[in-house]
Amino acid sequence: MDTALLFGLIITLVSPWLVFTVGMARQKKMDESYYPFIAIMGIASITEFIRITQLFNYFINLGLPIGISIEVYNLYVLAIGILYPILFYKWGLLRRPAYILQLVIGILVLIWVTEHFVFNGYQLPKPTKFYRLTYSLLLCLFAIHHINKLIVREKNRLLRNLSFLICIGLLFFFIPYIINEGIFLFNPKISGDFYSSVFEIRSRYNPVIYLFFTVAILWIPRKKPFILLS
Repeated sequence: MDTALLFGLIITLVSPWLVFTVGMARQKKMDESYYPFIAIMGIASITEFIRITQLFNYFINLGLPIGISIEVYNLYVLAIGILYPILFYKWGLLRRPAYILQLVIGILVLIWVTEHFVFNGYQLPKPTKFYRLTYSLLLCLFAIHHINKLIVREKNRLLRNLSFLICIGLLFFFIPYIINEGIFLFNPKISGDFYSSVFEIRSRYNPVIYLFFTVAILWIPRKKPFILLS
């Protein structure tokens, strides 16, 4: 394992913990609409710890199975597929019709369950490429819609708006992922070497997004004061 990749894995491990720790430290003072994002970072930190631990074991022990890592990651993508729509709901999206949030989450869960336990033959360790592609596309659409709304409303304060920064981070994170998974899903004959090369590029790229989230968390807004009407 080369030094650059090792450094990237360390950042990927540490950054979600930093975001989660800062978020928890400011929980009582922060706007409650950002609670789902802090929960996502907490789940990501646990997932990355397990995944990177098993990757180290794989390289050090020359081929130790990493099936548990795949299972954990599959549960992770299900969790964030539920939490991110809730986050956008807190920001004002998915409000009309009233059942749209439940519908989006229900469809994503149904796709995840169907792909794992029907198409994959009741096997959790297999990756769910169609589910991952679907929720990534949805999150990018939600992020673009929210950015457009903020451009009109915030104007000169965009770079100090945490939801705007999170949406930018999501687009940079998921658009390469969509391209990667889309190509492989619709053209499965692509060589394993090509897929491994793309995966390595994403492994070097993802830490930058986590660092971006770590810096962005410093702009997390305070909880809005409650005014009692007399």
